[in-house]
Amino acid sequence: MKLTRERVTDIARAFLTSLLTEDISRTVRKSSKKGEWLEAIKIEMKTLEKNETWERCILPAGKKPVGCR
Repeated sequence: MKLTRERVTDIARAFLTSLLTEDISRTVRKSSKKGEWLEAIKIEMKTLEKNETWERCILPAGKKPVGCR
């Protein structure tokens, strides 16, 4: 397939449309109800633990967790 400027624009438009139509959850609680998001969460947590950049713990009373992006 020959790629032209118009074709790239069509591909970009299709990609953006797919992003806009995807329901992206804002919380882990909502995401964990969807199979594909739950799997992504598990992979991310395993990676963080493997790299020793993060570990599970009990949050002390009155403290807020630090997010991960």
